[in-house]
Formats: sequence, structure tokens, C-alpha cells
Amino acid sequence: MPPIPKTPAHILKKIAVCREKQAKTLDLSYQQSTFEDVRLITIPPEVFTLTQLEVLKLQNNAIQIIPDEIKQLSNLKRLDLRGNPLNQVADISGLIVHYADFQRLKIPAKNILGLKLTLFSHEAPAGIFDCPHLTILEITNHRLTQVPTWLARLTQLTGLDLSNNQLQDLRVLETLVNLSTLYLSYNLLSNVSGLETLVNLSILYLSSNQLDTVLGLETLINLSGLDLRNNKLSNILGLERLVNLSSLYLRANQLSHVLELGMLVNLSELGLSSNQLSSMSGLEMLVNLSALDLRNNQLSHVSGLEMLVNLSSLDLSDNQLSHISGLETLQNLSSLDLSGNQLSRVSGLETLVNLSSLDLRENQLSSVSGLEMLKNLSSLYLGSNQLNSISGLEQLKNLSVLDLHGNQLNSISELEGLIHLNVLALTENKFLATLSNELFDLPKLKTLWLKETTITYPPIEQLEPEGTSGEVNLLRVRNYLRQLKEDGQDYLYEAKLLIVGEGEAGKTSLMRKITDPTYQLPEERIESTEGIDVVRYEFPYKERQFQVNIWDFGGQEIYHATHQFFLTKRALYLLVADNRKEDTDFYYWLNVVNTLSEGSPVLLVKNEKEERSREIDESGLRGRFKNFEKSYTTNLKTESKDYQCLMADIRHRLPQLPHIGTPQPKKWLDVRAELEKLAETKNYIDLKEYFAICDQHGFKNDADKLQLSETLHDLGTILHFQKDIQLEQILFLKPAWATQAVYHVLDNKAVKANFGKFTTADLKHIWHEPEYQGMHSNLLQLMLNFKLCYQLTDCQNTYIAPQLLPVEQPAYNFKTTDAVTVLYENYKFMPKGMLSQLIVALHKDIAEKQTLVWRNGVILERYNTRAEIIENYGARTITIRVVGQNRRDLLTEVMYELNKIHGNYHQLQYEVMLPCTCEEPYYFEFEELKDFANDRAKIQCRKRDCKKMVDARDLLEGILNVTTDNEGKTSFGGNNFRDIHGNVIFQQAGRDAILNQTNNTLNQGIQTDLRNLKELFLNLELGEQREKVEKLLIDAEKETQKEKPDKEEIGSALDRVLKLVNKTGKLTTAVKDKLIPVAKTVGEWLGEHGENLLEFFN
Repeated sequence: MPPIPKTPAHILKKIAVCREKQAKTLDLSYQQSTFEDVRLITIPPEVFTLTQLEVLKLQNNAIQIIPDEIKQLSNLKRLDLRGNPLNQVADISGLIVHYADFQRLKIPAKNILGLKLTLFSHEAPAGIFDCPHLTILEITNHRLTQVPTWLARLTQLTGLDLSNNQLQDLRVLETLVNLSTLYLSYNLLSNVSGLETLVNLSILYLSSNQLDTVLGLETLINLSGLDLRNNKLSNILGLERLVNLSSLYLRANQLSHVLELGMLVNLSELGLSSNQLSSMSGLEMLVNLSALDLRNNQLSHVSGLEMLVNLSSLDLSDNQLSHISGLETLQNLSSLDLSGNQLSRVSGLETLVNLSSLDLRENQLSSVSGLEMLKNLSSLYLGSNQLNSISGLEQLKNLSVLDLHGNQLNSISELEGLIHLNVLALTENKFLATLSNELFDLPKLKTLWLKETTITYPPIEQLEPEGTSGEVNLLRVRNYLRQLKEDGQDYLYEAKLLIVGEGEAGKTSLMRKITDPTYQLPEERIESTEGIDVVRYEFPYKERQFQVNIWDFGGQEIYHATHQFFLTKRALYLLVADNRKEDTDFYYWLNVVNTLSEGSPVLLVKNEKEERSREIDESGLRGRFKNFEKSYTTNLKTESKDYQCLMADIRHRLPQLPHIGTPQPKKWLDVRAELEKLAETKNYIDLKEYFAICDQHGFKNDADKLQLSETLHDLGTILHFQKDIQLEQILFLKPAWATQAVYHVLDNKAVKANFGKFTTADLKHIWHEPEYQGMHSNLLQLMLNFKLCYQLTDCQNTYIAPQLLPVEQPAYNFKTTDAVTVLYENYKFMPKGMLSQLIVALHKDIAEKQTLVWRNGVILERYNTRAEIIENYGARTITIRVVGQNRRDLLTEVMYELNKIHGNYHQLQYEVMLPCTCEEPYYFEFEELKDFANDRAKIQCRKRDCKKMVDARDLLEGILNVTTDNEGKTSFGGNNFRDIHGNVIFQQAGRDAILNQTNNTLNQGIQTDLRNLKELFLNLELGEQREKVEKLLIDAEKETQKEKPDKEEIGSALDRVLKLVNKTGKLTTAVKDKLIPVAKTVGEWLGEHGENLLEFFN
């Protein structure tokens, strides 16, 4: 047996906490929260000392063998090994029988690439028949083509899960008459023969099969819950006898009528979405319905629902409704979804005074008149309409969630009195220019989305969040507004002017002429700019001086890869072209400016050296690049033609930039002025000195000081990397000085000759000037921060700059047998330097001691798996090939890192292509495969000589990691793998009614319960625990608003809330009595993740 590997530190910490608290549950599942984490290949031996354990979770690791030491866990009741490549399953089953006496057994699937799992179809796990307390068995994700015959002997089973297989025949199950719960979703069933004898069934899941009839279910008269979603049913004859049904889900079938449902008067939940219903005949008598889902049908009216007065949740989204008369009697409705219809007004809802959630997105509303009476609304969705006013919403004082995205609003003053507002979406309101201070004074506002708006106040650098979601950092904005109020304000009249273009185009000459109108170009050639040159320029504006920071960029190829760090937003760009050389790649430069600056304006300067003109398709360029404002033709030497007009236009356009004239706290500008004065004699200062300067100007806390330095960093005035543990102590007062130091390394002849390799000793020679003394480690860290180099693992003082690597591809072995290939192609624009960044991100895995790497490619190696990544810049492709036993893990990581790099570029467009299983494969577009996989459908290979049908989900599982949680939610690529191209998460139909606050309303009740729970808790005197409790409850509430709430995350948050509240001693018996009803509802909804909540209030 191989030696047991050392247990990772973060795992040891979890085990120690578990031991200290005597916790009964330990979760060591591989969560893929960071790619530094590794999968466990054995159970850590320290686990076997935790004899109190009842639940051990080890999902998605790389465990193959369970050692005998697990016998010591005599109290273990549940073991979850899903997603491990187990190769001794019989041993595990024997262990379960003889040493654990399990009540619940999950037989894990072998997540081994390409292996069709039929492991349990013939032989039973050893000893399983000797386990008298085994009542629940799960065998999911095994690709079983037949039900294991040995299952017929487990007659004591009350729960069985065979979902996510390929079963077609169920007759083996006929003997399991004690079953009360049976999961058969995601198989290939065309009929239900074999279930007739299971008369004790109360819950049956048959979703996502191929059923065209339900005949055979009529004997199951004890059924209370039945899921038939995603089948091929055109009628439901036979269901009328199941009179005890309380929950029935028929989404995504082919039903044109549901007359048979009239007898099922005990139904409380009914899902009929995505069928072909044009009327609601058959529903009139279902007076006990509390939740009804009719979304995505062909309904043009709502008559037939008048008698359903007990409805609390109704979904009519994505139909053809142009009016909504007929709902007036449904006064118990708390949740109503009318999104995706053709409504131009909302009259008819006035009587629904108990509504707490109303969704009217994607209609044709120009006014919100008619909503004023709905005083109990807490959630209102009005996105994607034609609203230019929201007059009337000021009366909805209980609003907590408000979605106004995608409208035509220019004012939202009506919201200033909505003191309960918690979440506000204003994305894509292009006419909304300012937000009032009063909006940010709303005491409960926690989330504000502003993506794709043109807000000028508060300043965009204060509003702008990290990441791409568009969520505003409210704490930052509120701090800014507080400082404005406390200290008075002044106005910012400063901008960046960036001059770009090919080398020797005339950029430096233009910069000198802007700053000095008397400057005359010399006869001799001007030396090309190395790296970046930054100069100051001022001109009079509004009785004061307008300050311009002109950045002159070196045009040489070596500098292109670093453009992403310096081509910033809220700036004016001059693209200088040498008409004589005709070497300017207009599409590259306009693309790179548009992508990195998010559409900042560009002026084209055609420099007619030697009076030589050049024809350019300017109309074509303007059609493609909306930020290409104007072109000027001139000879910078003679100042001919448009020169004076160019100078005047520059001075005109700079003050028009959106951030100009925005108010700043006066002390900010005072500190900024002192930093600028210091920069005349110093290149940098340490954080302590910066704080002292702030203290002198009246700053009272460090958070405000750091907010100012962050703002100045965003504007490019200084460099301060607050998230870098080393660089956070340094403020670079001259960004050009710091970046020039970096370029000295990249431009160094010895470094180039050594193909990008340099040592710390080399840096002493390169940075030998006195100005760099004492700063070598910080400047090197700056290079690492910019991803311009990486450190060799075995040579601690040696570094590689990948953009200087050899062009020639080295010789290496790469077995193509069973290799998976993924193509990134059809980039509309491919920024330079992406592969270099990817090499830096993954440099620890470069094969053969980090030697198999070249300028256009790299070979990675990890866990007997190799990845070949090659960029073809001319063809605009990146090709990834992976081979080996853990190729899915490695491929997922590579794609994840590449996706992060893509996220640095604004609206980067490309396609991800994945192969079919042919010998010479056809490549499917990833988005198309995702759609087919979501529907569990087969897709046709489009090769002329093939045309075979292949399972889309099989293709994706063979390429990316797949995980399925307890709710049936399936994701490809791990927890952090979100957007390869669009949204990568695959939502599989859940076992509960899956609906959420924005797309589905059957879970609206639980959101209301959670809000009630929050109010009850926060009414207690919690003291110093209040802030923590409130944050946890808000996080849990936000999670319920997602398309697929993560119940484990919600349960974990509530567990922590209970512990914090319990510490306060405020949970008296009287308080508990108030909490019990809502806690019970939430706990039951959470299932296994609500066990602690239920137990606490028992």
C-alpha cells in the first residue's frame, strides 16, 4: 500500500474544530473554492479519531480505498462518497454492513472519464442484505441501463433513488412494496410498468424521461406528490383516480388540455408550465390550490381561475396576455408573476391587496398607474418595460426589493421615502444621470445594481464595483457622501489623454506640441518612447486651470501585452497613424481601446510625414466602433491642414468626459495637491507617510484615507495595490516611474537574449540607479502583480517573462489517444498577452520542471495528466488538448483561468467549441451543447459522413467536471467555474418546487417566511451580535432570490444565527413560541440542511 500523504493544513484545521466542538458532522468534500486545493486521495487518518461522528461527507475527492480504520467510527450513520473513483466498492459495502449499521446508503458513481458505469447491475455490494436498518438507498449518476436484480431482495426499503441513469424497465421493483418515496428522474423510461404494486408510495419522481402515457399509475392511490415534468405526455388519462395528490408537476410536456384534473380536489400545488394550454378548463374546481404555475403556455385570457380563492402563488408569465381582468377574486394571492406578456397597463390588480410579490418584467408598460393600492408589496419587478416615470411607487412603503432595470428612467426621486428598500436594480437605464444623496440614506438599502448606466453623480469611481455584476459598493459611496457633507466640497477638473499607435508614428512629437505650442520638430529622428512617458499639461477652463495628464505609450510589440494595465476608462484617446509607413493596424488599436476603456472616445490623427496622404475607410471604422469620434489630417512638422482644429477639439472634448466637474471632498483635493507636489521630488512614499499627510488635512479614520488612495489609483494619479500584502505598504506617486522600471526589465538586452529569464542579481544591474535602491523587491512584486513574470519553483531567485520566451516550439511527447480538445475561436478581437497571463497563472504546473513553455504555447502536467495549450494569434484561436486520468480536473482549471482573463476585457466576444465522439470529431458550439444538455436531449453530429445522435450531457461530462447536489442541481465545471461563454451552470430540475423570486413563484412563501424570521430575530436586543446576525440573515435571504437557492448555504447561515442569538440569552420560551411556526416551515423546506433549525425549536 502506498504511503499515506500528509494531510493538508486547511483539512487539519477542520478536523481540529470538529474535535474541539464534538461536532457530529464533518464535511471534507472537495469544494473547488480555490485551485490551490487538491482532492484527497485517502481519508485523512486524523478523521478516524473523531468517534462522535454521525455524518461524514467526502464528495468529489479522489479517494479509491476506504481503510479498515474507519471501523473506529462506530457512531457513523451517514457516509457520502459521491464523485470519488472508488475501485473497491464491495469492501465499502461490507464495512457499512459490519461496522456501521447504516440506515442510509449512497452508492457513489465512479467519475472516471469515458467509463459507462454499470458496476452494480449484476452483483450486489457484499453484505448489503445483512443490513436490517437500511431503509434508504441511492444509486444515482451510474448510467445504469437496467435496474440491478439484487434490489428486489431489499424489501425493507422505504426510500429509493435511481435518478440520473439510463433505465428503461422497472419490473425489478415490483417487490419493493414498502417504498414510500421513489426517485426515477432523468432516465429513459417510456412507460411505468412495474410500479403498479407499489401502493404505499406517497412521493414519486418521474421527471425528465420519455413517458407518453401515465397508465399504470392509477393504482397508486396513496400518492401525495407526483413529478412528471419534462416528458412527452399529450394526455394524463389515469391521474383522475389519484385523489390524494396534493402536489403535481407536469411542466414541459405536450398538454393542450387538463380536463382530467378536475377530480383532484386535494391538490394544493400544481405545475403546468411549458405546455400548450390555451384555456384553463378543468381547473375551476381545484379550490384547495395554493400554488399554480401556468407560465410559458398559450393563454390569452385568465378566465377560469375565479373560484380558486385559496391561491397564494400564481405564475402566468410568458403567455400572450394583453389584459388581466379575472383575477379580482383572488384576494389571498401573495405572489403573482405576469412577466413576459403583452400588458400595456396594470389595471385589474387593485383588489389584490395581500400581494407581497409582483413580477411585471418584459411587458410594454409605460406607467405604473394601478399599483398604488398594493400597499403590502415587498417585492416588485418592473424590469424591461418602457417606463419613463415611476410616479406612484412612492406610496408602496413596504417595498424591499425593486427591479427597474432596462427602462427609460431619468429620475427615481419617488424612491427616496421607501425606508424598507433593501435591493434596487437600475441596470440599463441609459437616461439616468444622477442619483440623489437621499437614495443612499435609505437605512435598509444593501444592494444596488447600476451596470450599463451613465451615472455621473455620485462619481463613477465611487459607484463602480469590483467584478462584472454591476453591484455598487454602498459602503464606499456612503463614506464618500459623508465626507462631502462633513468637509465641504470642491470640483475635479482633471483628465487623462492617452496617445497610442505604432512605434515612430509621431506620438511623442504630438505630446510635445500639445504641451508646448512653440515646439518645433527637429530634423533628426526622435528616439522612440520606451514604455510610457507621462507629462502634465494645463489650459484655462471656467476661470480655473484644467489639468491634463498625457500618457505617451511606446508602440513597440513588447508593450502591447501590458496595455490592459494602463488603457483606462474616462479618458480621451488619440490614435496617431504614420501615413508614410502605412503600418497602422486600425482595427487592432480601435479594438484594444474600445475593449479596455469600455468605449472611451477616440480621435484619429493621420500624420502626413513628407506630405504623404493615405486612404482609410473611415465610414466603415465608424460603423464598427461607436467611440471613433473624428479624424484629423495634419503634418506635425509643418502644422498643416487640421492641426489647429485638432488642438481645439482636444481642449473641447476633455472637459466633456463624464467625470469632469464632479464634487470631491475638499480635503481629498488638498491631499491630492500635496501628493502631486511631493511627486516632484519623490517617486514613492510609504503608507505611514501617506497616513500622516491625511492626518494633517483632517482625516479621522484609516478607512477614509484608503478610500482616497483607492480613488486616486482608479484615476491613474497614483498606484496603490491595497490587496497585495507587500505593495499595500507603498504608494507610487509617479505611475510612469514604476512602470518604466518594469519596462527596463522587458527591454533589457540580456533578458531578451536569455528569452525572458532573469534573476534577482540581474535586477541589481538593471535597477542600479540610486532612485531604485531599496525598491527592488517592490518593483519585482509589481511585475508579478501585473502578471508579467513568474517565479521558477526550483530556483527561488529566478523569474521568467513569458512574452520574451522563444518562438520556437520545443520537442515533447503528447499522446493524442483519448485526448480531449477544446477550441476557443472566432474572437472578434483577440487582445495580445492573454496566453502570457495564462502561463503566469498556471506556471506551477508547467511540465518537465517548468521547461515546456514557449511564446505561443505551454505544456502543463499534473496528476499523470497533460494539457497542451497553443495560441494562434493570426487565426485568433486558442487550442487546449488534455490527456490523462484526471483530464477533466485539469481542463476545468485551464478553462476557469482563461475565463478569468477574458473577464478583464469589456464585451470580449468569442466561441467555445467542444468535440463530439467521432474519430475525427465535429465541434459543437458550447452554448448549443448546454441547451441540449439542459433538456437531456441528444444532438446530431453534423459531419457529412456521420450524422449520428450523441447525448449532449455525456459529451459535457466527458470534458468538464460534473457535480449534482442534494437538490438535483447539476453544474459542469465546479463551484467557481461560472462563465466560459455565457453562463456555464446547468440547472437540473430540483426535487422541490424549484421556483424563485425572479423566475418562478412557488418558493415565494419561503422567502416571506425567511423575512419574517429575520424580523423576529432582529426585534430582539442582540447587542454586539446584531450586525453579524443581520448580515447572515440578509445573505440567506439573498440566496433564496437566486434562480436555484443553495439550501446548504442558507442552512449554514441560519445555524450560525442560532448560535449567535443563543449567546445573547434573549431566546426565552415566549420568544421561541413566536419563532416556532416560521422556523418549522423554513426548516422543512431546507430538508437535511434544516435539521439543526428544527431540532433547536423542537
